[in-house]
Amino acid sequence: MCQITVLPSGLVFHEGKGTTLREVLVREGLLLDFPCGGRGLCGQCKIAIHPPTESGSRGRNPLPDAELQAGLRLACQTVVEGDCTISLPEGGEREVRWRAPSQQEETLLPVGAPLMRRVPLRLQAPSLEDQRADWERLREALEKAAWAQEGPRAQEGLGGRAGNGQERSCPTLEEVPVAALESFTELLRRNLWQAEAVLEGESLVCLSCSREERIYGFAIDLGTTTVDVSLHNLETGRQIGRRTLLNRQSAFGADVISRVQSFQADRRAVREAALDTIREACSLLLEEARIPPRQVVRSVVVGNPIMIHIFHDLNPLPLASAPYIPLVSGMIRRPATDFSFSFQGYGAVETLPLISAFVGADTVGVILALDLEHRAETALAIDIGTNGEIVLSRDGSLITTSTAAGPAFEGAQIRCGMRALEGAVTSVTIRTTGEVSVKTIGAGRPRGICGSGLISGVAELLEAGLLDATGRLKDPKQIDSSSLRQRMVQEEGQRAFLLCPEERILITQKDIRELQLAKAAVRTGIDMLLEETGIRAGQLQRLRLAGNFGAGLDVPKAIRLGLIPRLPVERVDVAGNAALRGAALALVSRDYRLRAGCVHRGCRFLELAGKPGFQMRFAEAMFF
Repeated sequence: MCQITVLPSGLVFHEGKGTTLREVLVREGLLLDFPCGGRGLCGQCKIAIHPPTESGSRGRNPLPDAELQAGLRLACQTVVEGDCTISLPEGGEREVRWRAPSQQEETLLPVGAPLMRRVPLRLQAPSLEDQRADWERLREALEKAAWAQEGPRAQEGLGGRAGNGQERSCPTLEEVPVAALESFTELLRRNLWQAEAVLEGESLVCLSCSREERIYGFAIDLGTTTVDVSLHNLETGRQIGRRTLLNRQSAFGADVISRVQSFQADRRAVREAALDTIREACSLLLEEARIPPRQVVRSVVVGNPIMIHIFHDLNPLPLASAPYIPLVSGMIRRPATDFSFSFQGYGAVETLPLISAFVGADTVGVILALDLEHRAETALAIDIGTNGEIVLSRDGSLITTSTAAGPAFEGAQIRCGMRALEGAVTSVTIRTTGEVSVKTIGAGRPRGICGSGLISGVAELLEAGLLDATGRLKDPKQIDSSSLRQRMVQEEGQRAFLLCPEERILITQKDIRELQLAKAAVRTGIDMLLEETGIRAGQLQRLRLAGNFGAGLDVPKAIRLGLIPRLPVERVDVAGNAALRGAALALVSRDYRLRAGCVHRGCRFLELAGKPGFQMRFAEAMFF
């Protein structure tokens, strides 16, 4: 066995020869980006290794000689050859701390009729004369107490009719595990056969000692890149806390197709990576709020169709090839024990329904959060990420599509790209004097460029005349400003613009091409939706930018690049993570949960593949 020492943590592992360092890091839960899924293509899993190895120095996209001589290797291509010390890159944090403020992300939700309700119980204590089973005793108390809440007209005896004449359904035990029933009876005995019953509809979820013991639930946005979680009081809708972590599945590739391929090779590891991220985020929130898991009784999960399939341990392969059919599309409800969610003591975990093989539960969440199916206006909502989901609403009539934007908006496959973490460049300014300044998350030293920083930087290059409409960086000889001319350099055989000389953070010609492909995909989807419905861009009364990426987007610069239609800035709203907000609404509100099912059935999907004019529109959208 070979000893592997990992710096700067000082962790030590033992591994046999021939195992790749990627396998070791993934197994041990050490975060390192593998956007290409470990195929040696993206070059973003660089680590320093001593002594240097022969493996990892070649491959389809080898590192420059200078980096190889410095001991850098690709973790996905490097195999253990003997005892070694590896240094992981700076900034291996997992929490996404930066998020632009949004009026859409208020902490109190409009609950309306809450999904959960409480019923006070007083049971007849058992005796030698009354030897009924605990559940029978509890069921009778539930029926009497629940019906008593309906008023005097409901007092017509067990199994009778409600005051409106309809047949009454009795509270059931169908979703209460045997272990939970045992804890219920222990509580009743300790509390002298009095308790508060928590019901979801007519189903018993849990018992609590008193009304003072609050009940909580989690809204979970299971994204390809990040997992965004919020904790809510289920009776008031108030948000208690929120955490956003990088999805551990990023070790299996930046895009959903890589996840599908990895799932075929090791489905348990891919699924557990996502579940572990959810468990970590939820447990951290409970610890901060000092809430015991027994008070968590419901969770709602949203995500794209592939992530939802993996979450339920369903093979997503049929989603990745024609005719693109999901295994399931409706709302799925399962006990929390199916996912080993130790942070949830009782109740169910639900995933919202899918609209198609490409438009998932996260888009249903966006529609709910923005009330798109209810508003009497013509509006466009765009959730920009690795996949770009677009919804067009005209007086409540919904049509949607999805575009494969690729990972450029997430900072992947970009020369100095990184996630939106501390040190990421988010904004670039090029002044007429030739001065260049950047803003970073955390206002600290720049470490790389995230997606919003790339958009900002390319827009500034356009405005400064350093980039033409085709996306080509100009020859330094064509640049009048001497200070800007000095920033135009050669990097790995291509032109590049140097943003931060000391840190050598730059935007290369290839980075610009990657951005052009991503923005063309999104813009083509927008234009074809508008064309399908006969709506001109100028007729849009509102454009809503959703998602964590959209929250950090500079709207004028996005318009300048042609990512979104040219509209008055006041018509464009930044909605934040609307998918998570929609999940939270379905978590706490009976009405919103019902609406989710209606959206699933009433939203039309527009398939772009094979549409006449698609390729021509895509090519046109490549230009700035």
